Amino acid sequence: MNTLWEFIGAIFISLGGLAALITFAMKFGAKIIENRLSAQYELELSKKLEEYKNQLEGSQYISRAMFDKEYVIYQDLSKQLYEAFPCLELINGIKKSGKEVIYREDLNVDNPNLEMLLNKFVGNEAFTEIQIDKLRSEASESMLKFSKMLGESGAFIPHRIQRLFADIYDTIYYYLNGKNGVFADWNDVLISIGKMQSELREYLNSLVVLDRRA
Repeated sequence: MNTLWEFIGAIFISLGGLAALITFAMKFGAKIIENRLSAQYELELSKKLEEYKNQLEGSQYISRAMFDKEYVIYQDLSKQLYEAFPCLELINGIKKSGKEVIYREDLNVDNPNLEMLLNKFVGNEAFTEIQIDKLRSEASESMLKFSKMLGESGAFIPHRIQRLFADIYDTIYYYLNGKNGVFADWNDVLISIGKMQSELREYLNSLVVLDRRA
């Protein structure tokens, strides 16, 4: 009987030790899982915080009044640029047409070829230097107004944005007048305008407009 009770007691002790071991293993495993989940959560949270930080650092804050002022300036500059654009397109069209240009000195009564030149002009086979100069003059006048507006905007817009518009003016000037006998290509004009539009849009998208409330 004593031996039996000792055997039963040994079984209970064994079971109790096993239960304690299982309980310990479960708690230990749960702790490992908890630590891993915590570390994963902290990593994800850290990444999101870093992304948010980068987003904030990439943003520029501006008051509503200043934003509205800038926006009107960009609208006015773009409008003035496209006052000149139709004339510039016509000049480019004349250059690409390959048609003959009738110069001023050829338009005189003593020129024996005057009638032939007039027939070419009437038949839309030639352009006159007078026509081209008129287009150039109108474009230049519009661009001078553009340059004046750009100069007046200096205190209200970022310098790098002002420089984009200034590059357009310089490119168009070289397209119309040349520099040391070298003229800008029409594609150069389009590239300078496209660059302005792209970078200005990027800049405006980076702004965070702050509305001040009373």
